[in-house]
Amino acid sequence: MLTELGDRLEGAAVGVTVGTNLFLGTLPDTPVDCGSLLDYEGAGMVRRHGETSATLCEMQRVQLLWRSASYATGLAMVRAVWKALECTNTTLGTTWYQRVEADAPPAKVGRDDNERHLFTCNLTVTREAK
Repeated sequence: MLTELGDRLEGAAVGVTVGTNLFLGTLPDTPVDCGSLLDYEGAGMVRRHGETSATLCEMQRVQLLWRSASYATGLAMVRAVWKALECTNTTLGTTWYQRVEADAPPAKVGRDDNERHLFTCNLTVTREAK
């Protein structure tokens, strides 16, 4: 899932490249201005009514985390990435995504140990069960 979302962002012309300034599953100490997509506990499965084995969709969660030395730059990047991630009825890679949507708009969550600004946006991802 993170690879598919990272590929979407690279193609969205928002200035991110996976492995350069966007990382999947981790946020390294460098570069200073970079972001990360982290997957975490989701909401479960969407199943066909009356059937326990017919899983239609997975509901997963992703946290977008962005770090920047500049408040304005960091806020602009987290907002651009957020908007590029949101989608409905889209195929990414070989997986159909019903919806990728933010639980709330991006927000500053503080600073790291080096006084760099940290922003976050949590998203719910509803996609075809694999």
